[in-house]
Amino acid sequence: MKPTILVIEDDPIAANLVNLILCREGYKVLVAFDGLEGLQIAASESVDLVLLDLMLPGIDGFEVLTRLRADPQTAALPVAIISVKTQIADRRAAAKVGADAYLAKPYNANDLVATVDSLLQGEVEDKAPQGPCMMAVGSHRKDVARAVLHVGLALIDDGSPVTVVDLHPLSNEHSALLGLPARQAPIALADPANTGQLADLPVQHSSGLRLLNNLQGRGQAGQLTSKDMEVLLDALSAQDARVLIDLPPDYPTEMLCQVASHCALVLLIARNDSDSLQGAHAVLTLIQRSGVEEERIAVVIVGPAAKQELPQFDQKTLYVIQTETAPDHPAYKDLAARLRKAAREASI
Repeated sequence: MKPTILVIEDDPIAANLVNLILCREGYKVLVAFDGLEGLQIAASESVDLVLLDLMLPGIDGFEVLTRLRADPQTAALPVAIISVKTQIADRRAAAKVGADAYLAKPYNANDLVATVDSLLQGEVEDKAPQGPCMMAVGSHRKDVARAVLHVGLALIDDGSPVTVVDLHPLSNEHSALLGLPARQAPIALADPANTGQLADLPVQHSSGLRLLNNLQGRGQAGQLTSKDMEVLLDALSAQDARVLIDLPPDYPTEMLCQVASHCALVLLIARNDSDSLQGAHAVLTLIQRSGVEEERIAVVIVGPAAKQELPQFDQKTLYVIQTETAPDHPAYKDLAARLRKAAREASI
């Protein structure tokens, strides 16, 4: 008997496209144009898998999924989200209520078929995510760069590719910290020839860690603009690698939030002095107001400190690290583990 796929999608054109693709592959397709109709079909028909849009009339996809998981009859039914909502927060929210996969619109037919086949066969892999997964920001340049590199070195322990991206314009500081030759010519992000081959431009450290730096943006002094960020984030999202982004704190607020919205974890790094802590707290407030959830934020204090001395960060996970700490410090290992978990949840 052909597997039956229930498509819950309010856009008739999108629903028809899914129907055509899956019928061509030999599947039987049922279509519901709102959440309540979808729940009724799931309860009354023999359905093998649900493809669920999030933006539905009446009750939305999150509520539909919550009800499917609460009903013993449909609790174990594989559900894949298909949505134009691509933010990390949406993926995490879907994962929390029980989504098995997440396919962002627009998608191609091969991706749709592969997702359906994998879910029906129970072969969905717990694979590393694509695209940016951590940004780090702090006022003391070398401390931030060193912490980012150490998290990267902790991440590659499992053999996954890791790329560090330095968004400080025209900077070779990470090269010096890694003992790599400085990149002689800057990478102009306004040049399509560069953005089209970003996957080939990072240099590789002997550890396997890859570094993309000495970037030149469209700004008058080479600083990155919002357009540069957009181009860069799009290119990085296509890479099959964990990406760590070192971002200057003095970029405009909308650019800080622009990058944060693409990341599974936001790392704030501050020295244990009043100016640095005050600056980190200001950035923390901005990022939270932009919609970044508390569990996606970690705070690192560089230098001697104790949690009780840092009341402005009491609600956050704190890591206190001495300035010259090596990459095998438990804090870096723990950050790497948190990042892997957050990125898995964000890439379902």
